[in-house]
Amino acid sequence: MNTLAKREAEKEFNIMDVVAQLEEENNRQKLMTRRLTDRLVDIEQNQNMIGFVLEGLLNTLQSLDPKAQAQKAQTQARPIHIASRQARYPGTDITRFPVLEKDVPWEVIFEQYDPVTYSKPTEEYPLDFQMWVDPNVLLFQPEDHEYLVRFHPEMESSTLLGPTTNEDEQPVSTYVHFEPHYNAVQVVTLPNGKEGVIDRISMITVNNQPLQYEIDLTGVPRNPMGRTGLRGRGNLYRWGPNHNVKAVISRWKSAAATGQQAGSKGNEKKMEIILSQEGADVRTVSLPSGIVNYGNNPYSTMCSLLLSSLFKEADLDVPTNFNEDEMIQYYSQFASSEMQKKNKSAYAYYGYSAIMVYRGYEDDPSNTDNAWSETEIWNFHYKYKDCFDNKLKESDKSMWMTVGQNMPLSPIEFAAVLEAAKIHRASV
Repeated sequence: MNTLAKREAEKEFNIMDVVAQLEEENNRQKLMTRRLTDRLVDIEQNQNMIGFVLEGLLNTLQSLDPKAQAQKAQTQARPIHIASRQARYPGTDITRFPVLEKDVPWEVIFEQYDPVTYSKPTEEYPLDFQMWVDPNVLLFQPEDHEYLVRFHPEMESSTLLGPTTNEDEQPVSTYVHFEPHYNAVQVVTLPNGKEGVIDRISMITVNNQPLQYEIDLTGVPRNPMGRTGLRGRGNLYRWGPNHNVKAVISRWKSAAATGQQAGSKGNEKKMEIILSQEGADVRTVSLPSGIVNYGNNPYSTMCSLLLSSLFKEADLDVPTNFNEDEMIQYYSQFASSEMQKKNKSAYAYYGYSAIMVYRGYEDDPSNTDNAWSETEIWNFHYKYKDCFDNKLKESDKSMWMTVGQNMPLSPIEFAAVLEAAKIHRASV
């Protein structure tokens, strides 16, 4: 009996020993699997980082040929943004989540994608601009009674209880509620009691209709061009599309000196445009541009930017509701002093023409997953003579520059300049 009990005990011990060994082996296998998985993740991350670096180097090399880069932006059916994925977000120490070109479209599954969120605080904007800045809705939870986010596109108007003012008439960044009407034009009542118009319709078109951008699960718009490596409003002032206007103001180079049309014998048909210099470095130039604020439409902004940006005139006597024809008429006055009394039939006689050369998405370093820049660019061309030299001053940081292949402009601006040159058959 004792022998049988002893054998049973030994058998049970052996079974327990085998089970312990199996468990130990299983734990060893799990550890090895985890280490292999971690190694594979590290390898994948390193490959992505190497790919991101190589892609960055390729983009840098391509940027050395602005003309090729602009032509690429013109021909791509769905441009892949590059500046919007720059590693360091402008004006901050924030680094974007690396996004390779293949991972930009939202349709592509990218499980590792985990970008940080940044929205510039309202108080860091210029004081007179703060009342136009959309609040940081991602700071608040749906259960917050102090801050409600609602979507009522069927309403014709809503109240924007934005930054109120204190006893010293200074803006205070306290929002009671915020009712954005995405993909729509919205009439709002501002804290000062005045009404303003917010156009949140995209300038991007699909089949000649405005693109309907999507709203993500947090209730904010999603960049239609794909991932940028950063969530939030960023440095922009509005969730979703931020509208801008730019002007390609052009003339024939020889016209400045001789008053004659370019293209005569011995002359190359070269065009020159007005650029705004942003700093001491002549390479930091751009087309004259302006932000379309509440209460202004793009055509009024296009005229007011001419006065404020180029001519440095503080008193802007420009109506806020200009239509397209009124904007074109406004720019015609710089072809001749007599143009103010003429109609469109006189434009050709004075060598003046105006045409839109671009309207849509702008690849900008400030773009994020939830806020992005869109721009409308017009070309105003003066074939025979113009009056700009009488208006521009040396201290205005504005200059004429000959259109060439190495202009220090962003790809979309240079693409617009190339389009204008193509229209007027100018050599580049």
